[in-house]
Amino acid sequence: MPVDLMSRLQPRLASILLALCAVAPAHASHWMLVGAEGDHAPDRRLTFAEFNNLVTRLDMPLDQAASAGADALLAAKVWRVRVVQVLEAREAPDTISYDIDVHCGRKQTRIAEAIAFARDATTTTTTPNQWADVGGGWPARVHLIACERPKLEKAVAAAKKGNVKPLTDLGMVYVGEHVFGTQLSDVTWTHFWKDGVRPAYTTHRTPEEVEQRRREGLALAEQTAVRAQGVEKEAVFMLEVGANFERKSHDHQSELAGMEGWTEQRVIDAWGAPQSSAQGGETRSLVYEYVKPRYDVVDTTVDLMSAGGGKVGELRQSHVQTSMQPCKRMLSFRQGGSTPGWRLYDYRYDCP
Repeated sequence: MPVDLMSRLQPRLASILLALCAVAPAHASHWMLVGAEGDHAPDRRLTFAEFNNLVTRLDMPLDQAASAGADALLAAKVWRVRVVQVLEAREAPDTISYDIDVHCGRKQTRIAEAIAFARDATTTTTTPNQWADVGGGWPARVHLIACERPKLEKAVAAAKKGNVKPLTDLGMVYVGEHVFGTQLSDVTWTHFWKDGVRPAYTTHRTPEEVEQRRREGLALAEQTAVRAQGVEKEAVFMLEVGANFERKSHDHQSELAGMEGWTEQRVIDAWGAPQSSAQGGETRSLVYEYVKPRYDVVDTTVDLMSAGGGKVGELRQSHVQTSMQPCKRMLSFRQGGSTPGWRLYDYRYDCP
């Protein structure tokens, strides 16, 4: 980010800090100014990135995810960051909203989707592009937001205490809390481009109608992304659960068939209250006690006696002796997938 731009932004930092220290609703987004292009009107462009509502997915086939280890899953994690660009030129869109995928392991980014909001209230959506190595400029700062969270959080914590230098040294300026990314256009023209002339909208719709259409478009895109992520999370979770169940004996598989991923309450509704339960860290267990018949073959030997009372041989006999032995089913639960709460993901039997 040009040094002269940073110097011009210094007077705004006091009001920015007030917003930074405010408590935001859970659904709100906090935005950083991460890029500035063009030194003079009317060809300037500002780029903003959301840094608190990131989502993740796995960059590997689902069948591989089921058997992958923790290190492999971590290396395959892809972060998605929302980015909004505000453009000044009259012939350009008012804003472009990007979904940027960031692959920390490979140090690459790509545009997953871009929606351009024109000044005539129309929108244009592009298809994903190819992965590219992280270079400089705002893509590098988006990569930092996704992959270097401790560094960013340390700078944000310093800014909350009044020291904005660590944040500006990263090339970022906090610009507040906004539910809709398109609100950043108003922020830009109100605070950063006071010397510019904002192009008029060439639509018969009122500004309120234009804003409503923008919000609806963004809301639809966000809902679609959330649904897609939920489907993928559920598939990855169920593949892992299925692999755990398949490793068990045939008899045990038959007894718990169809219970993969059940919630704790559903298990209790079906089996009743457990004899005991425990919770530690990210797992929870329910223990069901029962008795199981045990069949042991017992051999006995009978002496064969002659009429005169002498032993002439032996007769070996076998019979089955039945006893009841105490056993336990231990069901393991953790949170995962798209269904909230504790879910059955593994089990074992303890039977002498």
